[in-house]
Amino acid sequence: MGTHGAGNFSEISLKLNSDGTVSALTGDTEIGQGSDTVIAQIIAEEMGIPLGNVKIISRDTDTSPVSMGTWGSRVTFIGGNAARLAAAEARQKLLQVAATMLGVAPQDLLARNGNIYIQGTSLPALTIAQVAYESIVKRGQTITSRVTYSPSHTSPPDPKTGYGNYCPTFSFGAQVAEVEVDLETGKVTVIRITAVHDVGRAINPLLLEGQVEGGIAMGIGYALLENLQRKNGRTLNPSFCTYKIVNAPEIPIIQTHFVETMDPYGPFGAKGIGEPTTIPTAPAIANAISHAIGVRIKDLPITADKILQALKEKKEKQR
Repeated sequence: MGTHGAGNFSEISLKLNSDGTVSALTGDTEIGQGSDTVIAQIIAEEMGIPLGNVKIISRDTDTSPVSMGTWGSRVTFIGGNAARLAAAEARQKLLQVAATMLGVAPQDLLARNGNIYIQGTSLPALTIAQVAYESIVKRGQTITSRVTYSPSHTSPPDPKTGYGNYCPTFSFGAQVAEVEVDLETGKVTVIRITAVHDVGRAINPLLLEGQVEGGIAMGIGYALLENLQRKNGRTLNPSFCTYKIVNAPEIPIIQTHFVETMDPYGPFGAKGIGEPTTIPTAPAIANAISHAIGVRIKDLPITADKILQALKEKKEKQR
């Protein structure tokens, strides 16, 4: 997991509305990876409310709290921890109001599925919406929380040795590529990629699978196609007509497997899976090409021209 500057933090602000829904303001930005859904899931689980009752509000610097940004596979871990802590604080305030309404101690109550239960009973004593309405309309107190999370178990590198524990968690993964190489044209076809990744606890398996597939598609482009060309400060291939990326028909069979562990610091044991899905792809493809043609190409992208040149040089050496 990446970090930056003086630290790695996310901030989130929650507000319980009078209808039992929750508005969550976060500085962590959804860019297609599904982080809004994961943050909402964490809040819903911690507060005991349905997922549909959580509204995520982000991407607005006028209203959103501060975050270090969406990079470094950090949002689920850092933003998720902020969300869980904020939800836990809001839940405790909610239970305090409910305890007063029911004449019991807060520790005798639990929130689940949008309801408040007295522990040991199966029927709800109140709905969360009733408690929120009581707090806001009748008492004039909106239940809110605001939390900034920064991992306390990290330390910056020692300036003399360079060693330190700068990352709050580590993700692990491995990929295997199966390719075919046309020895006449040098064309590489990726047949199959098998990916195995340690994700901590899988909060949303479907989103995780999408992350892996998207990361692999990006990695294939990095391995075989993408080559930004610049000269005298100008980009020579500024469009997708000249800057080639992987198209849908070129995506191979992708087999995804998750190794679920419980990260001791992650929200519900989860950790990030962004960049780790892309990093192994190009080396796996390069290894597969080397295994197929008996020549190792050490610079990316591995184009047909490079393969034909490598085969030519190999043949000349064998003479």
